[in-house]
Amino acid sequence: MMKMLSALLLVLSITTSLKSADFYVSKTGNDMTGDGSLANPWLTIQKACDEVTAGSTVFIKAGTYFEELFLNAAGTMGAPIIFKPFQMDEVIIDGTNNLLLPTVLLQIEDASYIQIEGLKFRNAYGEGASGIIIEGTSNNIQITGNEISNIVGSYAIGILVRGASSVITIQGNNISAVHFSSVALADPAVAGDNANPLLIYGNDAFSADIMNPDPAAPITTVAILGNTIHDCRTGFSEGLTLNGNVDGFTVAYNTLFNLSNIGIDAAGGYGVSGDPSQDFARNGTITSNFVQNWTPPPAGLDVAAGIYVDGGRNIVVEHNTVYNYGRGYEIGCENMGWFTSDIMLRNNIAANNRQAGIGIGGYAFPTTGHVKDCQVFNNTCYHNSKLGPFTEGELVIDYTENCQIKNNIFYAQNPLGRLLLAIANLNNAQSTDLVLDYNLYYVDPIIIDDPLVISVNWYNQSLTITTFLELQTQIPSQNMHSRFGDPKFLDVTNNDFHLGSKSKAYNGGQPMFPIVMGELDIDDQPRVQLDTIDIGADEAAVNLPVQYSRPLFGYPVQSGIQLQWATAVELNALRYDIERSADGISYRKIGAVSAKGTVSAQNEYGFLDKSPLPGTNYYRLNQIDIDGRSNIGNVATVKWESTLTGVFPNPTPAHFDIRSAGGWEKLVLKNNLGQVVRTITTGQETTLAGLQSGVYRLEVYEKEGAVPQVFSLIKQ
Repeated sequence: MMKMLSALLLVLSITTSLKSADFYVSKTGNDMTGDGSLANPWLTIQKACDEVTAGSTVFIKAGTYFEELFLNAAGTMGAPIIFKPFQMDEVIIDGTNNLLLPTVLLQIEDASYIQIEGLKFRNAYGEGASGIIIEGTSNNIQITGNEISNIVGSYAIGILVRGASSVITIQGNNISAVHFSSVALADPAVAGDNANPLLIYGNDAFSADIMNPDPAAPITTVAILGNTIHDCRTGFSEGLTLNGNVDGFTVAYNTLFNLSNIGIDAAGGYGVSGDPSQDFARNGTITSNFVQNWTPPPAGLDVAAGIYVDGGRNIVVEHNTVYNYGRGYEIGCENMGWFTSDIMLRNNIAANNRQAGIGIGGYAFPTTGHVKDCQVFNNTCYHNSKLGPFTEGELVIDYTENCQIKNNIFYAQNPLGRLLLAIANLNNAQSTDLVLDYNLYYVDPIIIDDPLVISVNWYNQSLTITTFLELQTQIPSQNMHSRFGDPKFLDVTNNDFHLGSKSKAYNGGQPMFPIVMGELDIDDQPRVQLDTIDIGADEAAVNLPVQYSRPLFGYPVQSGIQLQWATAVELNALRYDIERSADGISYRKIGAVSAKGTVSAQNEYGFLDKSPLPGTNYYRLNQIDIDGRSNIGNVATVKWESTLTGVFPNPTPAHFDIRSAGGWEKLVLKNNLGQVVRTITTGQETTLAGLQSGVYRLEVYEKEGAVPQVFSLIKQ
């Protein structure tokens, strides 16, 4: 009986091993005779999609694969299904030869625990053409480090998540050339003139039938991190959109530029979900994104915000930067009978945009919706309202209810010297329960040495005055504690909006301002550092021991990722802790560099991360002073494309293993004199046997002649 049980366990073990095997696809493979092994690969990626099971990794060799892929497979938490290039190969999935439009390059339906990494999706055409679609009840899907480009047609989409999908991560992808039309200078004219580079679309089916109810399930737990979206003609749509029944999301560290309409949009009230009570994006954060360079079509669009909340609710928008767009930020509501509520816009920067830095309210209420219960705190707006059909100033207030605008910097330079514009609704009603106070205002004349003129349009009152005190007198219910003066930005020509010496923003915010637990300024520094909160996005580091002349940045080198930074002044500085994160949210210390103590001269610093994480690495400095205070610096992102994950065990008495998804061809061991003591090739034993105890330099060559990845390997 024991022999039979042992044999059965052996069979089950072999079966499980086969099911979770690595598979290979090659342009020289064969779907009919191949078994998916490295020696006998399959020809098509679709064959791999059909065969994979939990724990499988599909390595795709270099080439252009003219396929449309469908994936309906289930991995598990501990055994995901992974599709990725073999070693560092370039893998292109191309829809050029598809004769049946629209082209959908990859459709993931009702799948789970899937990872798509490092592939290039190109050339999809027709109405509804798509790069990647995730739909149904798909869950735990990761789309990381891919390129999606040249997706063209009405309603074209780069990446689409729809239905009731959950736990979706879209990270480190490059999305470009998603166009509503193949005509380069086309103007959007009809509702179908839309294209979405990245769209989260909560449209799960809903039925209120008492006899057969079908509640709509939301898209939940969405993370959109570190993507680049650029050079897209989106028509009436946006670069990154969350619309419909979307509950719980993080949009962080993305870069968007050269788009023809709105950058990021969290929307609601558009009938995407059949259940009106859930038809809006909600419970999310939009943080640390960079949006710049609006490229409207020739006929132009009046206003396009870099970041827009249109019907969404309970969303925090913070630490973002918008340059050279239409408006910087807008909290609005376009749909009649709908409202936007509980939006926190804080610690953001808007500079050199064509229209207002910030807009808030329903622009034509009651024929549009309205905005209520929102807060606009500690934002910096500089030299906006530069172009366009009308001069808005730094702030536009349409119809709102119970909204607060406090602790912001509004620094204007426009032909009218206009600071702000407050607009009555179509019934000539003003906003109700509006609080506008503790802000800092300043105006640069449009022509140097011209007399200073301050202009405000306040609910049909056009006020042109020469002193801020006159403005406070004309609008007695607002701005009683606001200031007028130069914030003394450090270097506006290089978009450095930190507060300089003798800034009027120092300690100028609302006394005892209620700080949310963990709230940080634009540099991730504590929001209050002295007695009173500063005005604007920067909490001035006047009491901090270090002034950086060059913030932290990094770049890949042969042996890892090199980090560098420089300081101009250090006062009682003890050390710099280097912290790293895989997601830009949770950080851990990976090393430290001693500081110079107290100096007032330029000092250069560096640190080498010898074991970077695959994909995007997020780094920051935690500066520690002698008194034990700590101050978090800026975040630097660096992509590491090696397929190696490490050497184990380390230290080791003799044998060691190389953890590599794509394999390696040669290892070179060197002693501390740089002398080669051993060369190991594929198939040979990886061991330090016969060598003396000590530290060795291990160079791992994934391909012969390639740049090696370097590790320190210790023999016990």
